Amino acid sequence: SSSSSSSSSSSSSTPTRSSSSSSPSSSSSSSSSAAASSLGSRVIFNFTSSDDTSSFTEISDTVRPVGGSKASFVMVHSKAVRNAVLFTMLSPQPNGACFAGVESTFFAPEDWSSARALLLRVRQRGPTAVYKAVLRNAQGGDTFEQFFNVSDTPLVQAGGGASAAVRLATGTAAGGEREAEAEGGEQGACGAAVTGRCAREETGDSKSGDGVGGEGDDESGVERTIVLPLKRFACYYRGRECSGVLQPSHVVSLGLQAPGGVYEEFKQAGAGALEVFWIAVH
Repeated sequence: SSSSSSSSSSSSSTPTRSSSSSSPSSSSSSSSSAAASSLGSRVIFNFTSSDDTSSFTEISDTVRPVGGSKASFVMVHSKAVRNAVLFTMLSPQPNGACFAGVESTFFAPEDWSSARALLLRVRQRGPTAVYKAVLRNAQGGDTFEQFFNVSDTPLVQAGGGASAAVRLATGTAAGGEREAEAEGGEQGACGAAVTGRCAREETGDSKSGDGVGGEGDDESGVERTIVLPLKRFACYYRGRECSGVLQPSHVVSLGLQAPGGVYEEFKQAGAGALEVFWIAVH
């Protein structure tokens, strides 16, 4: 199965994450933190400033007897660089089943009832392009997941940067924004490689208005803001959809995972890396 398990493959205890949000630092070596602040978003993790990956534990397919995948979520920190990196190695079974990821449990449940979307500022390093965000309403309960394709999801062409992307992704855009999106055709809503799982993203461009907007760059190696509408998180149990509905007012954990795609149209295997700059709700 490509779904996450409720047990960690690397630790018997689960570190917890404080429910208080961090504030992006104006002195950070990365412009990403300033971009998060400019969106009017609440930052959950700011890896360019004060936060690190110590609250995350591995959730990979080695919790099962035949699993052989691995994930590691670590910090890169030098005088000029500070961000997190999710390294994954996917070792699929004959049917393609595999997954590798990490999860952080909040010290107290997060209330995201006033938010419309989960935002991730990331950069793909390596061939693995499809990831998913994983939320829970209860420890050991069903997972609520949303796929995103870092390299292939069409860029948002409407003006207004990531704030406009949130409005488009959540269906609250003004007419002009919807028309601008429509110019890109039907595919403008979803990544081509992940049928039915919609996501929004943008390339980073220091010349654009809010520091995260841009257009024309869609290859690996470009910073992107992934926008995942909360209403599009679907309930999963061991890789198959279930009937539950995410309750944004009571989010107890957040995870990132590289799936093998056992039940999907895509398949991926081998090593990959995803740089993560910050995670926020908007």
